[in-house]
Amino acid sequence: MPSAMHDQMTELNDWSPLPLMADESFKGDENLDRVGRAFDGINIKLMTMCSLVKACKVIQDARKLGL
Repeated sequence: MPSAMHDQMTELNDWSPLPLMADESFKGDENLDRVGRAFDGINIKLMTMCSLVKACKVIQDARKLGL
């Protein structure tokens, strides 16, 4: 699904027995609380993040949310 279909992804995540991962739907600047409602995990791309420090911060925040 396109990343703009966030509400539909949230519905799918509520229904799906399989974990859903945000790949193209996560660039690094999105609200992790909102992403966490639609997905079970995130794919962190260092090239997209443009910073190892930023990526480490996102990892810490994602872990706190159970992603």
